[in-house]
Amino acid sequence: QYSQQFPSLWLQVDDQEWTGVSPAEEFRLSKTPLGLGSHTVRLVVKGFREWENRWDSPLVNSVVFRGVTPEVDGRLLDAPQRPAKLVEYLGDSITEGVLVLGTPDRGTWTRDNWPQYSDGRRCWAYQSALLVGAEPRTVGFGRHGLSINANGGVPPGIESFPYIYEGAPIDKTREPDAVVINMGTNDGGRTSSELFAALYKAYVDKIRKTYPAAWILCMRPFNGAHAAVIETTVARLADPRIRFIDTSGWIVPGKHTTDKVHLNLEGNKVAAEKLAKTLKSVL
Repeated sequence: QYSQQFPSLWLQVDDQEWTGVSPAEEFRLSKTPLGLGSHTVRLVVKGFREWENRWDSPLVNSVVFRGVTPEVDGRLLDAPQRPAKLVEYLGDSITEGVLVLGTPDRGTWTRDNWPQYSDGRRCWAYQSALLVGAEPRTVGFGRHGLSINANGGVPPGIESFPYIYEGAPIDKTREPDAVVINMGTNDGGRTSSELFAALYKAYVDKIRKTYPAAWILCMRPFNGAHAAVIETTVARLADPRIRFIDTSGWIVPGKHTTDKVHLNLEGNKVAAEKLAKTLKSVL
């Protein structure tokens, strides 16, 4: 048994410290009145409880931004200029930021309070984009793979791309300059090399068809699942704008993870900094 839980958000006003908040029909951006002048507010999704339905209607676990209402004597200004480059990340719980901040006590493991252990803002994907001055667009679902459904009713990667949820396509008005794929962790041990190779090729082919000009960076999963298959598949595609990213040695499980699989804060920092080197070279 468990209680339904809201996703969690990060809120920042100007350059103050980030504050954790929960979605609500309405909440104040600041507990105290803001001073005269212009102010910038940033709102970032922090964590979800990944088992709630977040693909098919009726959606149970989703965040919908409905707008901002200024004070009577205030007005909305134009948003800050968006970064010139956009990086899209496609992956699973490690890309979503699950268990970044620790794990529940194994002796009393439940699915309650799951969002408090997750952090999409401090995840390797989001942070690597910031390191190269790009805008991050993260698509990650816990338990996701190319041969397996994700938690929350999300179909395998080749069916879920390029959607946010069923019937809601990713914004096509702005195509990414680079797409980073981190898939395979959840396919390891359950899918043969032959099947995974076919699925991975079809997945990359679909991404290339959707984004004809983007760089496609195919990461070796941090635990090495199907690493050789991914590297071989990329080589056979013979596309100069598709690269294999060898992550060997980046992550030491006992040092950089919370549970031998999911990256902790230090692991995410290491991965972000190493990936940023490749992003800088292609962007």
